[in-house]
Amino acid sequence: MTAIETRTIPAPKELKRNNAVRLYAQAALGVLPEHNKVLITEYVEQLKSPQIEQWINEGKLTLGLIRPQVDKNKKGLSDSEAVDEIVKYIESSSLEILTTFSIRFNAACIAEFYPRKIRDRLKELEPQGSKKYDDRLEEFAALMTSGPTTALLLFAEDGKAIDYWRKLIGHWNVEDEETREKGTIRTNLAINNINSLVHGSDGPEAAKRELGVLINVLQNSLNSADKKL
Repeated sequence: MTAIETRTIPAPKELKRNNAVRLYAQAALGVLPEHNKVLITEYVEQLKSPQIEQWINEGKLTLGLIRPQVDKNKKGLSDSEAVDEIVKYIESSSLEILTTFSIRFNAACIAEFYPRKIRDRLKELEPQGSKKYDDRLEEFAALMTSGPTTALLLFAEDGKAIDYWRKLIGHWNVEDEETREKGTIRTNLAINNINSLVHGSDGPEAAKRELGVLINVLQNSLNSADKKL
């Protein structure tokens, strides 16, 4: 049986959260080892498998993100402890983790990943934290580029993967009593509405588009490494 058939796609260790920053630095400098490039290329091909797209279309697979700076959570957990805590939520749910990998967002990736209407709305808002930012979009971009983001492909045989994950993470507005949902990841861990720690695709089309953006980031890192040779 293939890795996809067993519903487990092991990611290269270079794509683990604590290695992501070094990986992209190596790629930018053109010193990414050839062996690593081969492993990442093979991994990307699995992510682009027709089976992945079929499962997304069937509602069996969705995309989740664990954003940077999860170490600034409500419980005071370190980055690795907070990620482990989020994984425990998943393991106690109806979801299976098909695979996880980490990338480093840049400005181009943010513009591609988040639709214009979201970016325009954030641009109209005042920054929530530091006044050194001109608007909330700039503040959010600083957050997303500050460290590694971990992607999770989450599977549910009954076709309710999106519902399970979005119920598990809760409403994005954790500062409003009316929308805050007891027992969810965001309510229990999120810092504020800018850094709610996690993201969940809101439908199959969004999941496919967003996964495609992340795959492009992986491929671009390989292309950058090749151009430096």
